[in-house]
Amino acid sequence: MTKQRARIFLFTGQGKGKTTAALGMALRFLARDRKVLLVRFCKNRPSGETAALERFPTVRIIGSSHGMTPDRSHPGFPDHAAAAKTLFAAAVELAPGFDFLILDEICCATARGLVDEKAVTAFLDSLRPDQAAALTGRDAGLALLAAADTASETLCLKHAYARGVDAQEGAEY
Repeated sequence: MTKQRARIFLFTGQGKGKTTAALGMALRFLARDRKVLLVRFCKNRPSGETAALERFPTVRIIGSSHGMTPDRSHPGFPDHAAAAKTLFAAAVELAPGFDFLILDEICCATARGLVDEKAVTAFLDSLRPDQAAALTGRDAGLALLAAADTASETLCLKHAYARGVDAQEGAEY
């Protein structure tokens, strides 16, 4: 028999729906009167999903105001990295009080060097067996993939952005 540990889910790939999949899981936890922590890396745009989740008293949402991460050569990169590290530290501190954790865009944060991937996997190993976590974002590293119990990859077959269509409130955010 394998050692009991927290369940880890990974949603990665170039297609849409990674965060949406994790938030669907959050709804399952909320339906069971469980507490949910949503940690938003690399995003600062308000979304309909976060507005809806804020209505639940057992949900906590934290994030960085820095938004999408620039290239390492960009002068603003150190500020993004510092904000991401502070956000990750807050997630680690808050985690014991929650049943389900969503580390939204953590794959992006680790791939771009904002958060250390080994620190994330060590954190996941420290979770209680009755907890679960969902990791989202493009470019999941091999260590995150290895840490996951279940991993899904979304593919982009077609996207309206490629035709110049702007994001639509409700549909994309």
